Amino acid sequence: MSNTQRGKVELQVGEKIIILHFTTNSIADAEDKFERPFLEMVNELQMEGKQFIRTLRAILWCGLIEEQPEITLRETGDLMDIYGHAELGLKLTDAINKAFPDDTKKKLKKGKRNQPRPK
Repeated sequence: MSNTQRGKVELQVGEKIIILHFTTNSIADAEDKFERPFLEMVNELQMEGKQFIRTLRAILWCGLIEEQPEITLRETGDLMDIYGHAELGLKLTDAINKAFPDDTKKKLKKGKRNQPRPK
């Protein structure tokens, strides 16, 4: 069973349960691999008419590598074909929202990421 308090979301693919989990390490690994900021990729998926399947696959791979570190991009694409893009989009949104709580998202939008907290 996945730990939703830690941002984990389950995907049932046939008989198998796969865990989506966005962590600092998995996000950094994806940024290294794709040479793009993670939030830029996420924002791209929200732009009408600007979505790329490769971006969806990259974000899904990022969510999978924490719990399935050996998964390849090709295997990630195969999961997309099995699971379905629309349903997968809902699961990804859920997992990303759990990885970035509302207060974090507000700070990112306002550019307050690295400012020290008041004492």
